Amino acid sequence: MINALKKLFGKKDEFFLELKEDAESAIADAKDTVKDAVSSAKETVKDVAADAKDAVVNATETVKDAASDAKEAVANATENVKGAVADAKDTVSDAVDSTADKSAATAKKVKSRAKSVKNDVVEAQPVRPAASATNAAANSVEDNTFAPNHLMGGQKVSRRRPGPSLKVYRDMARQYQQKG
Repeated sequence: MINALKKLFGKKDEFFLELKEDAESAIADAKDTVKDAVSSAKETVKDVAADAKDAVVNATETVKDAASDAKEAVANATENVKGAVADAKDTVSDAVDSTADKSAATAKKVKSRAKSVKNDVVEAQPVRPAASATNAAANSVEDNTFAPNHLMGGQKVSRRRPGPSLKVYRDMARQYQQKG
């Protein structure tokens, strides 16, 4: 069997030489592949760097434009506010003048009416009812009704005192009075 293998593969040295040549060509191919990959990676990095630089420039321009637009908007808003304040000031001034004029006119009317009422006033004398009419009416009311005998304030009635359920409320009232 060994002889058969020797015939099949040939001499020992030739076999290793073929392997060495195959390995050298594989190494050369690998070097070329690595060089190509490195150069491709360098180009990709250069392209990405250029794209990033362009993106930064575009973003910077966009931010500058936005800042300029914001500055213009603030200036316009400031002018609008100044105009609104001036209009409001004029409106308030007109309203104050109008109110002052109306108040002065009303004051004049009140003064003239007061003078006319003062001239028209006659001293009033109190009217006293007849004594006999008052006593007769009181006697008939007492005899005929329940209220004068039991509900009127003329009699001394004992007053019921509040119970313990009112204690909390009274404490709150005392605290409030002490604070005030």
